[in-house]
Amino acid sequence: MTDLKKIIAYLKISPDSIKSKGKPVQIVDVDFTEDNDNYDLGTTVTKNELDTESRYYKISNDTTVNQLHLLPQPNGDIFYFESEEVNQNGSNITRYRRIPLYISDQWIELDANTLTTIDTPTPFQYYYDKLSEKIIFVLEELDTVVITPDFKPYHPDDIAAEDGEVCSFNYLDHQGYSKSFSDLFLRALLENTVEFYSNENKRNVTVYKKQEGGRISVLPKITKSFTSYYLKYNLVHDKKHN
Repeated sequence: MTDLKKIIAYLKISPDSIKSKGKPVQIVDVDFTEDNDNYDLGTTVTKNELDTESRYYKISNDTTVNQLHLLPQPNGDIFYFESEEVNQNGSNITRYRRIPLYISDQWIELDANTLTTIDTPTPFQYYYDKLSEKIIFVLEELDTVVITPDFKPYHPDDIAAEDGEVCSFNYLDHQGYSKSFSDLFLRALLENTVEFYSNENKRNVTVYKKQEGGRISVLPKITKSFTSYYLKYNLVHDKKHN
């Protein structure tokens, strides 16, 4: 009897290999804006690198404000701050705190004239790079985009089953049984003859296939008649050129 799993694998939509696409990043400096598209395409990070936070720390863990204040240092480093307005002795003042936040960091007062303020309307896209000690902006993209054609090549020899052959599908059913010898033996002991054959017949799949090649749709049309389900893959004959 033909192994139905091989037929399922043949019909399954599964790209052979898809690598996680790196997301371009942009260093947040005094010239930064979210919409300037000045990405260093040679510098990318993957979703896994961002999720583990071993190198990249999500800024939104510390703050949800929509602005960062940058204080460039003489050695080329940049200190990043968030701000808050507080009332002190009847006067409103602005206080600043380092980002990312460390235990020793406190709210302090700074000269606003020494700071460059950067708008960050999407704080969840900002990470602190522990290696470069700079905040980066990560371009959000779909991690993986797979474009699948509507049809795939088909040849009857690609499916080992004969036309009209009944194949049995070995899977773990809702009662916890497979088609292993021990499960069949246990089921035969616990079920009457009608139940046993009824449950085993549910595993049967009849395969019909066209004998001429062409292209078949990657998605089947699924219909139901009484207790049976039918999956039909549309066959398109390739045009022959003279």
